[in-house]
Amino acid sequence: MKTTKTIMTLMLLCPVLSSVTFAFDPIYINFQPAASPVPAGYLADGGDNYGDRGNGYSYGWDGDNFEVRDRNIDPDQRYDTLNHFQKSGTDSWEIELPNGTYDVDVVFGDPGYTDQVNDMNVEGIMLCLLYTSPSPRDLSTSRMPSSA
Repeated sequence: MKTTKTIMTLMLLCPVLSSVTFAFDPIYINFQPAASPVPAGYLADGGDNYGDRGNGYSYGWDGDNFEVRDRNIDPDQRYDTLNHFQKSGTDSWEIELPNGTYDVDVVFGDPGYTDQVNDMNVEGIMLCLLYTSPSPRDLSTSRMPSSA
């Protein structure tokens, strides 16, 4: 079985601190090549080092990670693009957010391959999903709370 560790879409939803909910619009990140079209409502991440992106957020990788792909298989860019987390090392990705608890939705998978194992550590919690579907649109999704 081919082992890849990829992520295509990261969504951060409403933060909750204790029992107080703050007004917070979801943040949608699409991991993709810089030249690829960005899905409506998403921010693009093309593999750059962590820093201010000029869009109101600071996010990025612990080092350049240009293992981005646009497979040109699925017309929905959210499911057609990705960046490998571990292809050329042990990479990590961060986004600066106010302290709080967040729901994090992660879509794993590479639409060009069905023989992959995808896992990720989010704030000390390991997500591990086996992707075995023959359909590129049937990607693994995980949701979990995370504290920043």
